[in-house]
Amino acid sequence: MPPSDYKAAYETAKKELADLIDTQDRIGKRILVLRESLKMLAALCDSEEIEIELSAEAEYLLENSTLTQDIQTILKSEYPAWQRPSRIRSKLGRLGHDLSKYNNPQAAIHMVLKRLADSPNDPTEETIQSDGKKAYRCPALTDQLAEALRAAEIAAVEVGKGLQEALNNQVAEAAKAVQAAEEGIRAALQEQYESVAVPAVMATSIAITGRERERLKAAKK
Repeated sequence: MPPSDYKAAYETAKKELADLIDTQDRIGKRILVLRESLKMLAALCDSEEIEIELSAEAEYLLENSTLTQDIQTILKSEYPAWQRPSRIRSKLGRLGHDLSKYNNPQAAIHMVLKRLADSPNDPTEETIQSDGKKAYRCPALTDQLAEALRAAEIAAVEVGKGLQEALNNQVAEAAKAVQAAEEGIRAALQEQYESVAVPAVMATSIAITGRERERLKAAKK
């Protein structure tokens, strides 16, 4: 590959990565919806005594997804809406999680959410709503990247403002220095004029006055 093609190849790879991340997020949300649908449809079939072959994929995901992982998946799928623990509990049930194994399922969910929100390495956010109850949300990777880009743009604008302000200050200081220098030069010229020109003019005036007196004396004689 010639060096001239490096930039084009980089831009192509960058776009493909962005597209794949977006696709990954959309697939994650769709998988969650399908898992809920399969669980609901399986229950309907069972109630009507309709025999079906359970989805091996859905069962695998349920068995191999921890409570924390599925809570994060739920939060990301609903972003930017805030989710209360009670709603998250309902969605976990619809995914097939057996919450009866916990002595206090709601407390277990609260604990997971609190741990995620308190972790500096996790993007999960916590808020207290108008009724005083806590709610949570978590951006998907695409949303995280978009937020990081917005933050970088804001930071760049602030840096630009800072640089412009610093430049304006430098220009103002330079203008003051030039003005001070001009005033100094004018003062020095004035002082030089007063020390040289004024005495010379006075001396000339005195000399002229003396000659005029001599001329008047001579005229009287």
